[in-house]
Amino acid sequence: MTVDGFRLVIYNKINKRGDKMAVSEAHKKASYKYNASRDSITIRPERSKGAAIRAAAVASGKSLQNYILDALDARMEQEGRPLTLEEGAENEN
Repeated sequence: MTVDGFRLVIYNKINKRGDKMAVSEAHKKASYKYNASRDSITIRPERSKGAAIRAAAVASGKSLQNYILDALDARMEQEGRPLTLEEGAENEN
């Protein structure tokens, strides 16, 4: 199956040895449910800036995602913005 020219591999995963393994229906269902409850925000920094961000995350002992989210939380608190919006108050921008 392809989406926008990218091949989706939903039904297999690769174990530590590099062998393809079947993914159970329960795992697929749990993954779908988890992903449905999450937002997706993509950033595309220049390579050098991306490398610096990754290095800072490693130095802090955090995952890249947690490092970025913590930085955003701190910035939003500094600016006096709410960290969560009321249901239905999402901005469409």
